[in-house]
Amino acid sequence: MTCFCLFLRLSNIGCTLRMMFVRIRFIFLLLAASFSLQAGDLDLAQQRTIFLKAEKELNARQYKTFDHLMVKLEGYPLHSWLQYRRLRKTISLKQADKVSEFLLNESDSRYAAPLKRSWLKYLAKNNLWARYVEDYRGQSYETYQCHYYWGLHQLGEDNKALFGARDLWLVGRSQPKACDRLFEWFQKSSFFTEGLIWQRIELAMGAGKSRLAGYLGRFLPAGDQAVLKKWQHIHRHPRELLYCYDWESLGGRKAKIFVHGILRLARKDPELALLVWDTKKGQFDLGPARLMPVENRLALKLAVRKSPLARKQLDDISDEQSSSAVREWRVRDALGQKAWPKVQNAIARLSEEEGNLPKWRYWLARAQEEQGESPAVDDEYQELAKTRSYYGFMASDRLNRNYSYVDRPVTVDQDNLNKLEQLPAFLVVKEFLYFKRETEARRQWWHAIKGFNQEQLLVASKLAQRWKWEQIAILTIARGEYWDDLSLRFPVSYRPLIEQHANKKRLDKALVYGIIRRESAFDKQARSPVGARGLMQIMPSTGKQIARRLKEKWGSAAMLYKPEVNVHFGTDYFQKLLQRFEGNPVLAMAAYNAGPHRVDRWLPQGNKMAADNWIETIPFKETRQYVSAILTYAVIYQRQLKQPVSKMSGYMPTISPKRRQQKPLVNRGDLIKKCR
Repeated sequence: MTCFCLFLRLSNIGCTLRMMFVRIRFIFLLLAASFSLQAGDLDLAQQRTIFLKAEKELNARQYKTFDHLMVKLEGYPLHSWLQYRRLRKTISLKQADKVSEFLLNESDSRYAAPLKRSWLKYLAKNNLWARYVEDYRGQSYETYQCHYYWGLHQLGEDNKALFGARDLWLVGRSQPKACDRLFEWFQKSSFFTEGLIWQRIELAMGAGKSRLAGYLGRFLPAGDQAVLKKWQHIHRHPRELLYCYDWESLGGRKAKIFVHGILRLARKDPELALLVWDTKKGQFDLGPARLMPVENRLALKLAVRKSPLARKQLDDISDEQSSSAVREWRVRDALGQKAWPKVQNAIARLSEEEGNLPKWRYWLARAQEEQGESPAVDDEYQELAKTRSYYGFMASDRLNRNYSYVDRPVTVDQDNLNKLEQLPAFLVVKEFLYFKRETEARRQWWHAIKGFNQEQLLVASKLAQRWKWEQIAILTIARGEYWDDLSLRFPVSYRPLIEQHANKKRLDKALVYGIIRRESAFDKQARSPVGARGLMQIMPSTGKQIARRLKEKWGSAAMLYKPEVNVHFGTDYFQKLLQRFEGNPVLAMAAYNAGPHRVDRWLPQGNKMAADNWIETIPFKETRQYVSAILTYAVIYQRQLKQPVSKMSGYMPTISPKRRQQKPLVNRGDLIKKCR
């Protein structure tokens, strides 16, 4: 080309320009060829590399480079996720068409709803109410609902806006700040009446939101404000119900306020609450609709505290007016006394549906057995023993027969499994798992199976099992309500680690497996609402204490997500609980769940108690279910681990009584001030 330029005696400038043109065209063709590559032209490893680069550019707000990289990722499972994140970061009116296109094309994806909320939030922030109302289409969050009705008001549709504002306002909790201007406008309308104000105050007080009720009181006349202040005072100081009170000054709300005070007092001192209730309830016009919920609540509070006053309170409530919880606690109270005729009588007072539950069938048989009634008892035990359950295993022990494990694994056609694995939604899950983004993978999984029927759920559970995603497999098959695939529901995960620490601390491996299965279902990243972490769900404060006692380094709560740390600490803690409760696994399990001090309070008075009796009378439903589940799981894990199968009752030695006797209940009737 240079020689050709010289031959034609072109100027140096013209030659240079021609050279630049050729080079630019060549570079353009290369770039065009490069960016025209589709995901199908790249292998998965290349796509993943480009994905990470694109994500890095997106985080750095290098949108042009990001957009170029996105061309290469067309068809890649996480393409839509990146696209969603890009739109959220740069959401604006200029992006309206792209947002609408994404919401249309990805309407079934889990990204559509959060992008829609971001879009609505942007429209509300910029007062684009016509577009907001047009795009709203039923949101479940109050923030967006308040924006919607405010938008209707701005567009002149006041009647519809007022009805919506009233419904949003009439709740027993504070609403988000986004509702403030809507409520300010609503409060100036004719809809905002004194009756409506009292409705919300009653909802707030019922929900324990006394401060909200006080805020609402500023809309009331002075006389009503005084009534509300007395109500708030009783809410904070319910013991003042003991004293003389000018109930007439509270007008038509006196009965409601008295009942509220009794229920508040019952939370900490149900014996005193019962005394005040029985002494003063005659002063108020209380129909059955108000009387019976209080009678039931007092009975339950007393029963849970194992108060001697519970028995009469439970018995005095008629079967028709008793709650199911009260009817069940009549049985438990009789079991606590080991009064077998009373157990039979209490079970007879259950509803037909309640009486047919396995636990009450078991206890009816136990009561009959204790009173020497054999043939019918054996038949009942035989029926219960056919089931793989806590009560089925206990019935088997009563009969001294082998357990019925009922192991029927789900059989899935491999082609169906492979097809499910290749569906776009599940390819997304696989990619998130590859990048160790567990939270995103879980969210995608639950979205993917949201509309599945039972057959599809069973296939999905086997897919999760194939991926060694134990907890998701367990939860998915449970959603499909299939209970008989034992290898899926009771996996033998982390075996070398668990056996190492169980052997070192001389713990039964099946019992340790039972605890982990109940606590976390083998999810090493599990975190409870109260902050317990890891496989054995250890609280950070407990972990720190264990580390200090073992003279091991404590870094942070994040350590508890490491299986080797968690199992080490969890087995050590359980071993110490066993030592504290003289080797009794039942008490140690209950203490692992509810705390050792509570278990100390729950020990029987005076005489020993059979472990099944004691478990059934544990005050906390969660702990009752926890102990019975671990005992059941331990028996199943004996089989899964191919250990010699021992009886479940071998884990259930007799419960020894408290060393200190409970103080006798003092008559506190003189505390109530007599009023003239």
